[in-house]
Amino acid sequence: MYITDGAPEWRNFSAQPSFLLTAVARVLERNWKKALKKCGMTQAEFLALAVLEPNEQLDQKEISFRLGIDPRNMVATIASLKERGLINEKANPFDKRSKQIQISKSGTDLMTDLEQRVASLREDHFKMLTTEEYLQLQQILQKVYSTLMPQS
Repeated sequence: MYITDGAPEWRNFSAQPSFLLTAVARVLERNWKKALKKCGMTQAEFLALAVLEPNEQLDQKEISFRLGIDPRNMVATIASLKERGLINEKANPFDKRSKQIQISKSGTDLMTDLEQRVASLREDHFKMLTTEEYLQLQQILQKVYSTLMPQS
């Protein structure tokens, strides 16, 4: 299953997929945060808005689950998005302790604008890949991610 050149794994750590994924992720995340900061957004805010479909209402727990983060870490993000008018909140009729969150018109407009910026950044990050290679990379990463992420 795993291909090696016969040398001990610790000597080839920088060629291992786990190391490479982590190293690439750090570079991508740094560039991603820089681009979002220019737009007045944090990565957490962008991701929270990105999981909200127009006309869909989710609670904080579901948003957190979809992002793979602890719901307690979403409190400040949700508060910031609400304060900026990018989401609407209303009482959850099934659970008085939670609120249902929906992307607002302003949030949708902002995400439409950011979509072009994100596409440009993505193209820059992966310009060395052919379309076929990019799609293969995407499929492989989705397969690994879906296997590692807990299911609801």
